[in-house]
Amino acid sequence: MNLSDPLVSIGIPTYKRPDELDRLLRELCKQTYKNIEIIICDDDPDKSAFEPTQKYLSRDSRLRYFHNKDNHGAIRNLKQVLDYAKGDFFCWVSDDDWRAEHFVELCIDAFKEDSRLDCVFSNHSQIQEKISDYGVNSCNSSSKLNSWFFKKNHNFKKISHYLEDSRKGKGNVLFGMFRTDFIRKIDLMFISGNYKKNYTDILISYYVCSNARVHFLKNEKLVGLRGYTTKGYKTDFPHTSPLGKALDLFLYEMKLTLSYAKVERNKLISLIFVLIFPFVVAKNLLSRIYRFLKSSFYKAEKLALKKIYTTEKKSYKKSINLEDVTLVAVACTNVEKTIIAMRYSMTEIKFGACLLLSHYEPWNITKEINFKKIKNIKSIDDWSKFVVYDLNDFIKTKYILLVHHDGFVVNPDKWNNIFLDFDYIGPPWPLPKDKVSFRDKRGEIVRVGNSVSIRSKKILEAPTKYKIPWESYQGSYHEDGFLCSANKVFLESKGFKFAPIDIAKDFGHELPTPEISGIEPFLIHKWHGNNKKYPRFECF
Repeated sequence: MNLSDPLVSIGIPTYKRPDELDRLLRELCKQTYKNIEIIICDDDPDKSAFEPTQKYLSRDSRLRYFHNKDNHGAIRNLKQVLDYAKGDFFCWVSDDDWRAEHFVELCIDAFKEDSRLDCVFSNHSQIQEKISDYGVNSCNSSSKLNSWFFKKNHNFKKISHYLEDSRKGKGNVLFGMFRTDFIRKIDLMFISGNYKKNYTDILISYYVCSNARVHFLKNEKLVGLRGYTTKGYKTDFPHTSPLGKALDLFLYEMKLTLSYAKVERNKLISLIFVLIFPFVVAKNLLSRIYRFLKSSFYKAEKLALKKIYTTEKKSYKKSINLEDVTLVAVACTNVEKTIIAMRYSMTEIKFGACLLLSHYEPWNITKEINFKKIKNIKSIDDWSKFVVYDLNDFIKTKYILLVHHDGFVVNPDKWNNIFLDFDYIGPPWPLPKDKVSFRDKRGEIVRVGNSVSIRSKKILEAPTKYKIPWESYQGSYHEDGFLCSANKVFLESKGFKFAPIDIAKDFGHELPTPEISGIEPFLIHKWHGNNKKYPRFECF
């Protein structure tokens, strides 16, 4: 094995999803780690994967295409793509999933740091695009995954894996990266019941839990898995009525329990699985009922998603034209939520440009949003400094609208062109409770600031142009305080205009203040007070 630059095999079992495969290949070919091979195993007799593969094969020799003349089924195809692998390390990628461009690089770095590892996995998103599924299925099960593999007691680790609800992604480690020699030790034919069990991913995960040394990249979200698509399987849950679904769950958990018991070599552990089976069924049934009831509280999110999907159709004409404004977000946390917040802000507004600055390109970005890669910003102070001194370099329009995952447009019809009469406008700040907060250098109270704001290109240029030093303000480096309080007097002396509260109260709301009572704002920041009624996009 070449430890300095080992070959990594990426295996893609695919079946009749050429559009999804095309998107995935485009992502995988951009991996920052270059010594890879991408293996496509087409299980469609009609060769639906051939065309998208050839498009990339013509310019990237790392791709290898194989075609099954007869349909082998999803599980056998999973095994087949592994058989073709030549690399020292291997990972499966479903044709409709997503990987960050530095997924392979960070996994290999982890293997290099600890030669004893068998598997590396990361924080991940459960991709849900159906509005009806929003809030029903678990959004992100990474923390649970982490805890299973680090239980000190080996038997307790196995039982914990069994007890976890399948809907919380306990089979997702299948899509981590493995040492090829380790993953080939798994008897896939035996585990899958001659390639027939739909829950083979869970049983592979159980094998990994029982036998592998696993490292978890909990601070990196590198994987996006589309939740609960059949991927060519015959579904285990065919019924639609509540009673039918309960029966489906009982039968599914019974088959899964028997499979656990069969795979587990310790007979005592197998017996425990069988004995606690009724408890597991009851627990998972209650869990599904709870999530179904909880999903009813996501009404605002479902309406927002419906609006997003409707207005993103080509035929939809947006009612507000802001060609002089760039919608921009600088996000190195909650990046997927930020994209949804941007898309929601764009539903009725045609911006001059839409821009995401982040250290990785998220799965839910659209063609309308330009992506520029920046270094990973790890603190609010560094983020603020970037916004003050570096954001200007990416902007070409006269203004920006800076948004976050928790600050975005909610009532586009409340737009007023007067907002562009100022170099800075944000939601009102509350009256200070002390004699130092929210004040400029003259000691006068400042009522308008906030990071979620409209800013002119000129005020973005000002800190560099006038060589304003990066100094803390009241013990912090928040960029809105830096501009709107600490340096407001200086900027005003140079002709910059800050919006008064009489205008800002219509622009945006963050904290409840007397001035905003009864007003529906153009945008919000956070969910205080009346803002609680607006969507949070928690499942992204």
